[in-house]
Amino acid sequence: MSQIDVHDDKQDLIVEAALKRFAHYGPAKTTMNEIADDLRLSKALIYYYFPDKASLFTAVLEKILDDYFLEISCEANHAKSVEIALMNLNEVRHEFFTRYFLNMGLNRNFLEGNKNTIDKVVIKAMNREKNFVAELFEKANASGEMVINKIEEKAELYLDLIKGIRFSYIMPGSCTPLLDSATMQEINKKHQLLTEIFIKAHKNSN
Repeated sequence: MSQIDVHDDKQDLIVEAALKRFAHYGPAKTTMNEIADDLRLSKALIYYYFPDKASLFTAVLEKILDDYFLEISCEANHAKSVEIALMNLNEVRHEFFTRYFLNMGLNRNFLEGNKNTIDKVVIKAMNREKNFVAELFEKANASGEMVINKIEEKAELYLDLIKGIRFSYIMPGSCTPLLDSATMQEINKKHQLLTEIFIKAHKNSN
């Protein structure tokens, strides 16, 4: 996660402090000095672990995504059916997006300015989520709850449809927060409707 090989508690403290700042003020309005002051650490020590704000933002993004995958895994393990697990997946995604990315006020200028680094993290997360959904589909097949062929292809298709709904609300060229709370609620309802349709189309009728 950091720019050095040895991981220690200070890294975690810095990432946690940055996450709080980013979530409240947004990364563009947060300085490394403020994070150092919050922790009562020297600015030099912050830069020892993270040479610039972009590398710190990457670490924060990775932490958010790790927490997200931990939560959806826990939800799936406790769900009584794959249908419920898929519905819970959408709810957790909605909650995380609202709690972190919406409240961070990420704008297109910031995203474009750190595009290469962010793209790597996002692509990794997308593959991880596809594998997670594919595992759910395999479980549904094994239990007889659903009949899904070409599992990896269907998992990718399902997530592409989910992303397509969200991206249809993003205005090209916008430099304001990408989505507001009311729009996120509307998107979440459509995600759940899509999931219901997808499940119904693959329900085992026997």
